Amino acid sequence: MKHVAPAVALMLAASCASAQPFCQAPNTPIPDNTAAGVQIPIGVALPAGSLVDSITVELEIDHAWVGDLVVSLSSPGGASVLLLDRPGIPSTGFPGPFGCGGLDVLAVFSDSASTPAESVCSLTGQPVITGLVSPADSLGSLVGAEASGTWVLTVSDGSSFDVGVVRSVCLNIAASQPCVADLAEPFGVLNFFDVSAFIGAYNAQDPVADLAAPLGVLNFFDVAEYIAQFNSGCP
Repeated sequence: MKHVAPAVALMLAASCASAQPFCQAPNTPIPDNTAAGVQIPIGVALPAGSLVDSITVELEIDHAWVGDLVVSLSSPGGASVLLLDRPGIPSTGFPGPFGCGGLDVLAVFSDSASTPAESVCSLTGQPVITGLVSPADSLGSLVGAEASGTWVLTVSDGSSFDVGVVRSVCLNIAASQPCVADLAEPFGVLNFFDVSAFIGAYNAQDPVADLAAPLGVLNFFDVAEYIAQFNSGCP
C-alpha cells in the first residue's frame, strides 16, 4: 500500500456503499498432503486507492475430511489471514487425533459470527462447516488494506488419503476511497489550506504527493492530478 501521511489517514472518507461480491468458481482439485496447496486468484476491480472497510468470505469446498484443510486469504498488498487451520486439531477428545472427519464446507466466514468454524465438527452434519462462522484469524486485520487488485485464496491438505475440490469463493468487500485532495484542516472542506499542504508535501518529496504515473517521481503530472482531484471534490 502506498504510504499515507498520518494527517491523511485521519480524513479518509467513509463510504456508504454496500459490500460488493467478487467471485471465482474454479472447481480446482486440492493436492493431497501438500503444504503448498492450491492458490485461487480473485480479481477485485475497485477504484485505485480503495481501502477495505469490511470483508466476508463465502467458501464452498468439497472434501471428505475437513480436518485436513488449511485455508488462508491474502490481500493484494500481502496481508494474510487464516480462515481454517485443520479444524479439530489439536484435540484432547472428540473428534480425535486426526481432526474433524466431517464432509464439506459451505459457509460464510465473518467476524460477526458467534460460532467459530473450528468448533462445529459433528458426525452427522453435511456440510459439516456451514452457515455463518467466524474464521481462525480475524478478518478485521484486513481493514485498511488495499482493496483493488488480485486477492489469493490458498487451500492446502495436510494429510493423506482424503481429497477435495475448491468449488467457489466470493469476497464481499465494502471499501472507501481517501479524499486525495483533502490534506489539511478543516477536513471535509477543500480550500487554500489543502493546496498549501500539497505544495508543502510536494516540495518535501513526501510520497503522499505522488499521485500520478510514473510513480516514484514527483513531477508536473502529480501537480496536474492534484488540481484535477481538487476540482472534482471529495467522493
